[in-house]
Amino acid sequence: MPRPRKPASPFRYFNSSPEVIWLVVLMYVRFPLSLRNVEDLLFERGIDIRHETVRLWVEAGAADQQCSQAIVAQRRRVVLAAAMMH
Repeated sequence: MPRPRKPASPFRYFNSSPEVIWLVVLMYVRFPLSLRNVEDLLFERGIDIRHETVRLWVEAGAADQQCSQAIVAQRRRVVLAAAMMH
């Protein structure tokens, strides 16, 4: 009997752990931070990555069409809410 296959992770070709990648994606999507702000926050916590890596991880996390639309919608809500506060 063949083994059941695990679903392929969108981050399987990256060298970092999936937990760190998901943390980065969630930070960018949930809070009104720029890519460079996420880079700075992670550097303060000892994770040295570039803002371009953050962008690649966000795109990889949004590879699924439904997930992509949800990420874009959440990001718009967060940015609009932050703009309305100022």
